[in-house]
Amino acid sequence: MKRLSLLLPALLLTAGFTAVAQQEPQLNQKQNSEFIDQLKTDVKKLSLTEEQKAPFLEITRKYAEKAKEINADTSRKKIARLKEIKTLRINKDEEMKALLSEEQFKVYQDIRDERKARRRAQ
Repeated sequence: MKRLSLLLPALLLTAGFTAVAQQEPQLNQKQNSEFIDQLKTDVKKLSLTEEQKAPFLEITRKYAEKAKEINADTSRKKIARLKEIKTLRINKDEEMKALLSEEQFKVYQDIRDERKARRRAQ
């Protein structure tokens, strides 16, 4: 029974990651796998509680979908899309700040800034 109580949260977490990643049908298998790994890493780095994991994944999914829609809309100028993405980031940060502790939010910002730097370096 004890094994089951340890295994069940792990299975649910993996199912949650997979569900979030499957929301992105345009991702190839490698990108999908990288996205799941990234989410798992985030959860570990942030030391999320069981109560925080589901809302964290939902917020992440929601804003990823919105960003994808904005980036797919090539009828608008790039600068307009970038401004909208910035607004999304601000809104996501507000939701994350409400969900996470102060220390977790600092780690979240560090993760976000690190990824931003990597994207710019590519």
